Amino acid sequence: MTGRSAQIHTARKGTYGVRRVHAELWGPGHTVNRKRVERLMRLNRIEGRHLRRRRRTTVPDRLDPPAPDLVRRDCLTLAHD
Repeated sequence: MTGRSAQIHTARKGTYGVRRVHAELWGPGHTVNRKRVERLMRLNRIEGRHLRRRRRTTVPDRLDPPAPDLVRRDCLTLAHD
């Protein structure tokens, strides 16, 4: 099982993680648990590639005044009076 999961992992250039390796292993004639695949991959130090960090495209201007409250909510008073 470990050898087959390592083959799948390297065949996909190291991008496949536990869920995708499990999906490849699970099929006709094969019964395998995702937790077992996870444990075996962890023991053999096999891990998928992590997603890249997302870039922040909008930076708020701290000097701009807040947007007007068009609904006229009064969030500072307690509703239990």
